[in-house]
Amino acid sequence: MNCPKPLPLARVTCLALLCAACQSTTTPTAGDLVIELSTPNIDDRGVQLNVQCPQPPISVTAAAGYVVYSDVGGSPVAVIVIRKGGQSIPSHADLATIRVADVNEMCTATPTSVAFQGYAVRTSLAGYSASVKP
Repeated sequence: MNCPKPLPLARVTCLALLCAACQSTTTPTAGDLVIELSTPNIDDRGVQLNVQCPQPPISVTAAAGYVVYSDVGGSPVAVIVIRKGGQSIPSHADLATIRVADVNEMCTATPTSVAFQGYAVRTSLAGYSASVKP
């Protein structure tokens, strides 16, 4: 009877390390992420965004100086953020914080509508961008 030759120790060690690296041991870490808006205009008063996460956000909280409206039941989540007191949104602004089940998962935000002076709606969103950051 022919028995297979044992693998050299170096090869066994290498295989064991590769198998260990493939197993994910990361546990979900709940926490907060920030929705940031970049705007090319100086008279924006409010914005509606679609926020997409692998799991629906747990909650949405307005940043200081803003009011937020959202429905956190699914994904994407519509988030409306309005600047208090009729003030303009700065060109780069942290608008809101979203609480998520895992801060290691990628979330995105996309502006879908912008209101400006007098709360008229912009016809173009060219130059607008939003991001979700730790």
